[in-house]
Amino acid sequence: MKAPRFAHKESFRVIGISCLSTLRNNTIPALWDEFNKICGTIPGMVEPHTALGICYYEKMEDMTEDTPFTYLAGMEVVSTQEAPAGLESRDVPAADYAVFEHQGSLDTLQQTYASIYEDWFPQSGYQRKVADDFELYDSRFQFGKPESVMEIWIPIEPLV
Repeated sequence: MKAPRFAHKESFRVIGISCLSTLRNNTIPALWDEFNKICGTIPGMVEPHTALGICYYEKMEDMTEDTPFTYLAGMEVVSTQEAPAGLESRDVPAADYAVFEHQGSLDTLQQTYASIYEDWFPQSGYQRKVADDFELYDSRFQFGKPESVMEIWIPIEPLV
């Protein structure tokens, strides 16, 4: 895994659809299938060709294959945009992020996350901030192709 870059992102709003998932019973691919049918209709998009997968922060002692978490597939919208019927909005607060690139198939995405949390964090001098993290899918993302690239944005703060 390549070293992350660091970025600050101001608060932003995302409109999309969400699901409750676990690693064992992963409902996220089906959520993206549904979202891809309606993503072009979301009003007030900031970047029309960039989708975000927001993983809601939930305090957990241990993440297991059966730990439920909420995930929203959406588009960043102007901050005043209200969610149309059938969709929901999520406001993500401003934060500093470590931005990791995942290259290749999504089949190996869990290994990238494991490397971030098991290898990078313990030696980084940072801790995970209490905030949502997100995945960014832009023009570099090509589903199923080995050259595909997506980003994982993890909110961070210096260790105290």
